[in-house]
Amino acid sequence: MDFELSLFLQSLPALAKGAVVTAELTVISILIGALIGTIVGVGRLSGRPVLEWLLAGYVTLMRGVPLLVTLLFLYYGLPSVGVRLDAFTVAIIALSITSGAYIGEIVRAGIQSIDPGQMRAARSLGMSWAGAMRRIILPQAMRRVLPPLTNEALTLLKNTSWSRPSRWPICCAPAWRS
Repeated sequence: MDFELSLFLQSLPALAKGAVVTAELTVISILIGALIGTIVGVGRLSGRPVLEWLLAGYVTLMRGVPLLVTLLFLYYGLPSVGVRLDAFTVAIIALSITSGAYIGEIVRAGIQSIDPGQMRAARSLGMSWAGAMRRIILPQAMRRVLPPLTNEALTLLKNTSWSRPSRWPICCAPAWRS
């Protein structure tokens, strides 16, 4: 099979549109996932057993279920209960909640890597737990979690590199779509 330049040039507009969709999905999902992950990471260390248990269950579930299963459940399962969402919204939700679970573990590990004396010192100065977490612990932890967050962002970019299910041409649809 030889390289056909004309076919390649014909495909460029479709590839460019796909690259734009990939970039949009990645940026939106990583921002929402970072918000979810920060809340989950801090919540898992809050000292409230019920909250910690619920968040640990969320992390375990979302990290254990393949992303494709989450996408299929949201795209095909939700309409059966009367919730209809377009493919782009489903992709954002699925990617964000899955990424949020991974980022939650990254943030939790980053917080735990900070010396406990930092929290004791902040509390001895009269800061609340939330204030110490926001002003002392999280800024230090964010420096440590930046490399794994970058890895998660790149993984998310790779996970978004397929186009939306409603736009797949029949000839290129995966087997489960036919």
